[in-house]
Amino acid sequence: MNKTIKLKKIYLKLVMLLALWLSFSFSALHATTDVKIDEQNRTIKGQVISADDNMGFPGVNILVKGTNIGAVTDFDGNYTINVPSTNAVLVFSYIGFKSKEITVGNNKTINVTLEADVSALDEVIVVGYGTQKKESLTGSIEQVTSEVFENRAVTNVALSLQGQSPGLVVNRTSSRPGNEGIGLQIRGATSVNGGSPLIVIDGAPAFDDSEFYQMNPDDIESISVLKDGAASIYGSRAANGVILVTTKKGKGKMKVEFNSMLRMNFLGLRPPVPSYQQYGQLWLDAAEQDTTPNYWNWGEATIRSFAAG
Repeated sequence: MNKTIKLKKIYLKLVMLLALWLSFSFSALHATTDVKIDEQNRTIKGQVISADDNMGFPGVNILVKGTNIGAVTDFDGNYTINVPSTNAVLVFSYIGFKSKEITVGNNKTINVTLEADVSALDEVIVVGYGTQKKESLTGSIEQVTSEVFENRAVTNVALSLQGQSPGLVVNRTSSRPGNEGIGLQIRGATSVNGGSPLIVIDGAPAFDDSEFYQMNPDDIESISVLKDGAASIYGSRAANGVILVTTKKGKGKMKVEFNSMLRMNFLGLRPPVPSYQQYGQLWLDAAEQDTTPNYWNWGEATIRSFAAG
């Protein structure tokens, strides 16, 4: 009887210990899961300001690098974004400003200052009858630089513009060498009467589009596509848009070299030259010895007059 009671007590203690251990294990597992969830779903807040005026920067794009998770700053430059982990990298970008990449880490608040990209704003764009800096450009102008034409296996310079400028449509209706049926359209691409744009090469309007199509791509420095009001400076011919072509020019100082050389030669030994009289007598002597050619340049009377002097 006593043994049975002791066994029941031992069994009861084991059950209580097992229950206590299970409760601790469940609590630890639940806590670990909560930590992992908290680490995987973090909310980051902050403000983006401009380095020019230290004011809130609206419209800045914020993207978690390598994902499609993003956000945009409000009118005051404030933002809120959920990141998947502490290793996430936030990319702050805006047109005309240098992009910034910041690792989240243990931060819950990330404030960023964006600086203007001076190199992009100082870019010179070729416009009608001159050039203009990109930062002060207000018209609808797209510029294609010479890098577009490098390492592109095309037989026509117009084919290199495919997909390089918004709104510029490049058509090709044939593959015949020399007449590939290439056409450019900026306005009226979907209309029946849509015409070709005006092409201006180094300030001079081209008489025919073929002058542009036959150009060597390596000779082109940049191509500007003028639309809407930006093309109005060229008058009625620009109703379908304008394509400005700028060719490459030398950037160094002009250097002209001229070399001249004069050479005179004299005979060291002058061979003896017979006179007319001696020449005629030699012909007569040769005739007597029958060593003259079959056909003479002169008659016998002429030779004798030579010999007579």
